[in-house]
Amino acid sequence: MPTMFALVRFLGLQGLLALAAFVFYEGIPAANYVTPYLRIVPAIGPMVDDLAQGRVGRARETGRLDERLVWQERQRRAELQRDAERKSAQAKINEVERDYLSRQSTDAIRISDLEKALEEEQTSSPAAGCGPAVSRKLRDAIDRIGRD
Repeated sequence: MPTMFALVRFLGLQGLLALAAFVFYEGIPAANYVTPYLRIVPAIGPMVDDLAQGRVGRARETGRLDERLVWQERQRRAELQRDAERKSAQAKINEVERDYLSRQSTDAIRISDLEKALEEEQTSSPAAGCGPAVSRKLRDAIDRIGRD
């Protein structure tokens, strides 16, 4: 105790005020080791926690929480934008797929018509080697397929 009094006398009133301001703003870092045990005490816990962090530490913690909320909001918006882009891309893919399948079924119908026309042409030809190689009907059907 005499050492404490000697220190107080050495520092004087201005030194004590400067030390109190320093502790108020910066806190006492060594108190962080004690605060987990003293937080459960109702009257002392919050005071010791404030003493350990200081005003700068509390402001830092508040800023960290604010920035985390901003970051989480940006992440949520980016996720919503990615979902919207994914849905629009899937809609385009579905449309292209429907077009492809409809063209494929149309082509299958045309091919079956061509096969029927070719079969009719082969059976209706009176003599081999006579007449044109491909009939006008078959030629027009093949021409339509090549232009699509």
